[in-house]
Amino acid sequence: MNTGAIMPTSSGNSSVAMFSSPAHPNAAKVFANWLLSQQAQADWTKLNSDNSRRLDVPPGDPKAALSPDRQAKYVNFVAEANQPDFDAAVQLGLKSMAGH
Repeated sequence: MNTGAIMPTSSGNSSVAMFSSPAHPNAAKVFANWLLSQQAQADWTKLNSDNSRRLDVPPGDPKAALSPDRQAKYVNFVAEANQPDFDAAVQLGLKSMAGH
């Protein structure tokens, strides 16, 4: 896979975002799927010395990679069972930003 055309840029907060009404929605989905693929993530980590959330991609910055013992403490807020904790965290964030 040739990813030489990708310039090292900030990946923001390490997330992928898409406009709600892109001009070419299928192209945007194809790009996001490619960007999150194992090979593209491996290339991205090498190019940016960044780490992927994928477990099948070697870290680009091993010193910043989560060790297995730290991974065990990760809370998956997407899981339905954790939704109340997620909602509480959002409310706490909103309350802390009130008036700013």
